[in-house]
Amino acid sequence: MSWRQQYFSILSNYYWNPKYLGLESIQWRKLPRVNGAAQIPIEKLNQNGPIYTRRKKHADLVHDLNRYEEILNHFFNITFSITPDALIAKLFCSQFNLPDKGPFSYNERLELGWEADIVQPDAFILSKDSAIAIELKLGSLSSREQVLKYLIILAHLSMSRSNLSSFNLLFICPEGSSDKLLNSCGLMKDGRFTDNYVQDAEGLLRKKVRAELDKCRTVLDRLMAKVAVKIMSWSDLYIALNDVRRRLHSDDPYQQTLSRLLDGFLEQLKFQRDSNGITDAQLDQSRLLFKDALEAQMWAEKLDCSTPQSECDRRKSLIGYVCTTNWGGVSVIRQCEVSTTDELETFVAALKDGKSPISLKFRWASDFDTPIFSSHPLS
Repeated sequence: MSWRQQYFSILSNYYWNPKYLGLESIQWRKLPRVNGAAQIPIEKLNQNGPIYTRRKKHADLVHDLNRYEEILNHFFNITFSITPDALIAKLFCSQFNLPDKGPFSYNERLELGWEADIVQPDAFILSKDSAIAIELKLGSLSSREQVLKYLIILAHLSMSRSNLSSFNLLFICPEGSSDKLLNSCGLMKDGRFTDNYVQDAEGLLRKKVRAELDKCRTVLDRLMAKVAVKIMSWSDLYIALNDVRRRLHSDDPYQQTLSRLLDGFLEQLKFQRDSNGITDAQLDQSRLLFKDALEAQMWAEKLDCSTPQSECDRRKSLIGYVCTTNWGGVSVIRQCEVSTTDELETFVAALKDGKSPISLKFRWASDFDTPIFSSHPLS
């Protein structure tokens, strides 16, 4: 039984034994009837809250739970509270080109004393120097109000931890929804904040939240230039984790825990219908732009042609060139596919001259990478 299955086994136990949740069963057959209605003694009811009744069969409940964002949050938090620092840096710090390697503390709650009434962050990754807030999205979008609440928390963190120098917000969402997500947040297409972002959004806040904003307003005004917002797709996360998993040896006692941890999380991602459940066939197809090394070389040679290229063809030529170098591994190529054309141009220029610095996200992706082809076409 995988730990994913164990998780649902625990939920099943609570379903059949609600007493472990502080709930008391009322035996229907023992209730008196008056005019066809059952009478429940008032002392059996919670007079200060709602009354709950079971509406779904167990099998239907488990089926529906696999659609809920909250369940995926549970799996995400369990996985990355156990994951080694090196993998957290590779997956999340690289999104912001942070050289931070930890140690990291993974927090579902920051315990600042007030933020529970403001926003419930899905995850926070903290180190001595960096803070990364993570917001997980499936079918829903975000809002200016939610982003501003995160900014308030980051500002308070800055006030309580003077050594923090990097402040970041990462959205993980379905592939192809980044533009809609940024628009719902009132952010520019590159994730930058508009002028007067805080002033334009603060009118959306409740009185209690606005009071916390007033406490950190001066700090937040200075912090806005430092906060970076990035978007990662569930597909990218799946592929990155699957690449790591394929390099682990399940029979190695020192790799078994991470192997099993990733197996359970990847298994749940496949069951989350709203997160673009990715099959192995789709995974392999998304890895390869080229059927073989010779096709990659053919596209790479077009970089030196004088014939103008469309942006799509230009990107393919740039990635083809990367495939012909020692950087042509699966993870690097996947990173190329989700990079901007300008980032690709800079990366290829650095590979050609051998002197310019290479972006950290490509360097992270290259760690322990596996070749995309059995041999490079120029070898």
